Amino acid sequence: MPPAPAAVEENAVKAFARALADLHHIASAASIQEFPAEAMRLLRKWIAFDGAVLGMGRAEPVPQATLEIAEAYVHNRAPCILDDYAEVSAADPITHAFLDGLVAPLRCDCRSLYASRALDALATFSRRHDLHHLMIFGDAPLAQAPARWLVMYRGTALPFSAGDEQRLYALWLHLDIAISANWHHALERIASDRTAAANSPADSATAVTGAMRRALALATKHGAILAADPLFVALMRREWPDFQEISLPQPVLDSFLQRQGYRGKCIDIQFAGYAGCIACSVKPVAPARLSPAENRVAMLFSAGMSQKEVARALGVSEHTVRAQLKSAYAKLGVHDKAELTRYVVLNS
Repeated sequence: MPPAPAAVEENAVKAFARALADLHHIASAASIQEFPAEAMRLLRKWIAFDGAVLGMGRAEPVPQATLEIAEAYVHNRAPCILDDYAEVSAADPITHAFLDGLVAPLRCDCRSLYASRALDALATFSRRHDLHHLMIFGDAPLAQAPARWLVMYRGTALPFSAGDEQRLYALWLHLDIAISANWHHALERIASDRTAAANSPADSATAVTGAMRRALALATKHGAILAADPLFVALMRREWPDFQEISLPQPVLDSFLQRQGYRGKCIDIQFAGYAGCIACSVKPVAPARLSPAENRVAMLFSAGMSQKEVARALGVSEHTVRAQLKSAYAKLGVHDKAELTRYVVLNS
């Protein structure tokens, strides 16, 4: 006798709950290189697909918005699908629908969607990579966060169903959380390895202190930030007040590409390779120290006195005041009175 419909539904719910638990377990146990493939293996138990791209990127505000892919895992399709798609994405209605924000997964028949002559390049792309049907869902880019998406492909004539759409909708939130958790677990492993190295007998107490003072972040080789601890963000904003936790500033990425650390006015950043990504560690730059005489001149000058008035107040020549101000500007790396005043206010 077959089980009652209620029992079948209850068993399905329990199996789905176990799958979600497995997904979060994979996020904590797998490396960042292993996680995408393991996640796809789990998702295929619930939605049949023969290819997929799990990606992250940002919108480029060119005349027609395009999606710049910063990091992606290609499942069961040629890796060149990413480069090929970059050439045609600006004309893709699916890209524009995603960037406008999806409230539910989008399903489509590529051969029908790209049938018009205006979309010939997309039709050629879909045939080259055996994309007959696709289904996409994810989070469109925001000012504070990059886009994330999962697009599933079928090369067969069987379209994705309404049930597939519902399952992807239910799975996406957990997959999105699991991706972030996986990256942050990787960051914790880096921090743990650094602490263990600093605590080895061969290292001094100074090395331990230095390791603990550095804040950490994990980024792709294109500069997209995968995970960062709060101190990293706070220190980066000392150097760049408008820094967002999306990508490394271009001067930092340039330093990495030149195989050297970055040293700015406020922070020092060092880089190391980690699982195909960049492990970034940042610490504050020790503030410049003015001599007592330079400090007195800087305080009076920033308080609104002219150089002549500062000289009279301190009983020195104007030449001495000018020389001490020049030295103070050079030490602090400031270029005008406003920047000098800011330093005095912050350090008084």
